[in-house]
Amino acid sequence: MKNTGCLFSNDPNQDRCKGIIANLHRLGVKNTVVVSYDGRMFPKVIGGFDRVLLDSPCSGSGVIAKDSSVKTNKVFSFLFFSFSFFLIKNS
Repeated sequence: MKNTGCLFSNDPNQDRCKGIIANLHRLGVKNTVVVSYDGRMFPKVIGGFDRVLLDSPCSGSGVIAKDSSVKTNKVFSFLFFSFSFFLIKNS
């Protein structure tokens, strides 16, 4: 984008926001606002975008190494799907 326009980067985890900011500085990106909101509240707080790139939570497969019960927990998978669908629908 050659530092034109305005990007909003949102992550509910403040520690990851610090990493995002460090990467933006390292890459020379100057047109980004980094915020930390719950994704469900983000449209109400900021709202109105031309385009949205959503990296929503997945099925939790990265957690399987720590907790193998995730593999068989259908409620857990459904909650991730519902949350992802809500974010996409409201973005």
